[in-house]
Amino acid sequence: MDYYIEIEIAEKDLFRAGIKEIKYYWGAEGLAHTQRRFETEDSLIMKELPKSGSSIKFVNIKEIYNLRDIANCCPDKLSSNNLMKLLKKISTLENFTIILCGDDETIDYSIKYNGNPDISEIIYNTFRSGKSIVIYK
Repeated sequence: MDYYIEIEIAEKDLFRAGIKEIKYYWGAEGLAHTQRRFETEDSLIMKELPKSGSSIKFVNIKEIYNLRDIANCCPDKLSSNNLMKLLKKISTLENFTIILCGDDETIDYSIKYNGNPDISEIIYNTFRSGKSIVIYK
């Protein structure tokens, strides 16, 4: 099963999550791309989806093909996965939504995240089960 991931956080929390906007330059002026793009400290590239209010919804586009690899690796290697590093930072924010969805695009269950168990354990178990999930706080 192929998966996609959507992440929604408040724009004010981008810095705390280690995310910065990628700009292009016309002379000395930094301009936003028509469809805003973002990069994490670990070089994950993401694009913005239509947003609502003061939040940004984005999807990972550079490492999306590696999502399935998370399910096939052993749990102790998850801490070195760049996507998992990002999700751990996001899980410390006051508000976020992470949607991890399979081919059929139906959500099997949702979890209000309270810090226990660790977010990487939830993601790993979701892949192993073949289910789709919404994690929010």
